[in-house]
Amino acid sequence: LVPAYVKFDSNMKEKGLLVLHKTFEREKEPSVIRGPDRIRLVYDKLASSFQLWELQRILKPISVTFEFFPSPHEPTLEHLFKTWASLRHFFQLSQPIDEVRNYFGVQISFYFLFVQTMRRGLLVLMLVNVPLAILWRLTGSSLARIIAGIFTTVWWMVLVKSWRKTESHYANKWGSDFQLLHSNIKEVVNPHFKGEEIAAPYDENVKILAADPCNKKIGQIVSGVLSVLFMLLTFACVLLNRAWADWEVKQHVKTPIAAYVLAVQIFVFNNLWNLVVGPKLTHLEQHAFLAEWNEAMTWKAFLFGFFNQFNAFFWVAYMEPLFNPQQCEKEDCGAALELQLIKAFPTLLVLTGAGLASPFINIAMKYRKQAKDMEKLKASGAATEHYVISNLEMQTKMLEYQGKDQMNSYAVVMNSLAFVVLFGMLAPALITVLAFVAISVVVRTDAIRLVTLHRRPFPLRVNGIGVWNSVLTFLTYASAINTMALLITEKDFNVAAHLPGFQATVAQLREFSAGKTGLGGGNLTYVPYLLVFFVAKDVAVFGNMMWDNLVPNESATTRREKRRQVHQKIRLFDAEITQFTEKIEMSATSDWETSGFHREPQLRPDDPLFVEPRLKL
Repeated sequence: LVPAYVKFDSNMKEKGLLVLHKTFEREKEPSVIRGPDRIRLVYDKLASSFQLWELQRILKPISVTFEFFPSPHEPTLEHLFKTWASLRHFFQLSQPIDEVRNYFGVQISFYFLFVQTMRRGLLVLMLVNVPLAILWRLTGSSLARIIAGIFTTVWWMVLVKSWRKTESHYANKWGSDFQLLHSNIKEVVNPHFKGEEIAAPYDENVKILAADPCNKKIGQIVSGVLSVLFMLLTFACVLLNRAWADWEVKQHVKTPIAAYVLAVQIFVFNNLWNLVVGPKLTHLEQHAFLAEWNEAMTWKAFLFGFFNQFNAFFWVAYMEPLFNPQQCEKEDCGAALELQLIKAFPTLLVLTGAGLASPFINIAMKYRKQAKDMEKLKASGAATEHYVISNLEMQTKMLEYQGKDQMNSYAVVMNSLAFVVLFGMLAPALITVLAFVAISVVVRTDAIRLVTLHRRPFPLRVNGIGVWNSVLTFLTYASAINTMALLITEKDFNVAAHLPGFQATVAQLREFSAGKTGLGGGNLTYVPYLLVFFVAKDVAVFGNMMWDNLVPNESATTRREKRRQVHQKIRLFDAEITQFTEKIEMSATSDWETSGFHREPQLRPDDPLFVEPRLKL
């Protein structure tokens, strides 16, 4: 039973209707609010009196330290480190999600809940794909990989739906699935925002933060144009890499390295975008609040990351056979795609894993610099008495956990999953197992970072994983379409060849084309494959749409709890303002004898429905 989350009322406290929570921070004094909620309330009070972000922006250029952050609680951190953020829990599938929520808030908790769900799903996929991969290697039959591809697509549809139900359950449990219209908790301001308070369009008495409309529009246009140019740069590098790979084939190089260079190229461009280019372009768009900035940057990170990581593989799978058929005749493009995946994906994961060590290196360098500065002060005689600083002062020297940190973690997880659902059928065991290991490394590293390296982050209130849910939907349709395309176009599968009359049609078109090759050379043998693909694609998309619409995103238990909570709110204090929408029908008859109303007894004082009148005659 999940109690309703409602606005605090003193009468509820007097009647004992409040649920009190015991936490490590207030173990002896249970409270109606948890630690993250208390932090948000304190921030709201401070923000009402001080423009905190403006003060920080003014003092930072003149080298004056001004930091504000939620106060940490060491006993809780110690407990979380022992039970959660330790390497000995590397293979542990379950996580103390509620304890993480009670300390870090719902935004971070939803991330770890999402990763927990994905890891369990990958474990199920491994139980199917690994035996199929072994069967494929032993027999050489492509049927095992065909089954793996179809099963992976269906598995992903079921897993995404399972996640949606899990997300709605916890959003309801944590009280983040609704927004009180009368809530006055202020949003966290984007520290890079350049604007001022203006009168709100809906009420001139209300002040809101807003950027200059002209500057905002120019910033959005510049951001969009530069984003497209940067993506074209990455595509040009992919074409150069493919030319290098073709040269290696022609020269019969014993140890070709083009695929490894491709992985390095993807890694470098991803980091340039996520750490330098993407944030600067997002700053140009002038988002007033931190949540808006994070959402915009998240979309940029996914769109660029998806294009950067997969355009090389899509090119080899679909474009190279059309624009360079002679090369595919010498070197099977399907085999080249498989080899590129087997080399590039593990290399990319190794580089990404090395990148996860950057926060640990940053904090080590920070402490080392501080030690050297102290030595210089001692040598000059300017050093004051040496003493151990307090835990609160130590927080100012720790790293700040920002939205881009969590965005990078989501991106690594999503990209690993994308490799599985898009190209997992080409190497079912390798890609699935490596994705599971990569996501396990990321989630354990993030837990250790949060507990040991970073300050306590501000607990933003969210109702799920936000824009990443749209990414899941996109991957669901992309997986179905790409699986159909691989099954039809790849020579190892060539499912279309089993259709009645298909091979004869292709032979006739080849004869009609007079042996011409290439997309622009008049070759018509591609037409039957395209027709079969479009039909199969439509069937797959229609199946996805039917599944998404017929299967609800909430479990029956969650829907029941929501109805209960609405009933509780009405019973508490909203009954007088609630508009009921039930359909009420009234009927009457002019035949009083048939109605029998006159035979009903009077409502007397002993009747349960009797209410004593205020005025007595």
